[in-house]
Amino acid sequence: MTPLPVLDLSPMIEQIQHARESVGRLTMLEFQHGNVGNDRFSAAQAEQKIAANPLTNKA
Repeated sequence: MTPLPVLDLSPMIEQIQHARESVGRLTMLEFQHGNVGNDRFSAAQAEQKIAANPLTNKA
């Protein structure tokens, strides 16, 4: 049985990480502008949601 070739997934992983970061930035922009899914949020509510989101919480 011939061994399977080793796939280098680094470029794909980098693309996925970049996409997740982009989504996080867009989400933060939407929260900052108070418009997320047609719901209106106060700045405090938006900050709570950003802090609760694992994509945007860098702590």
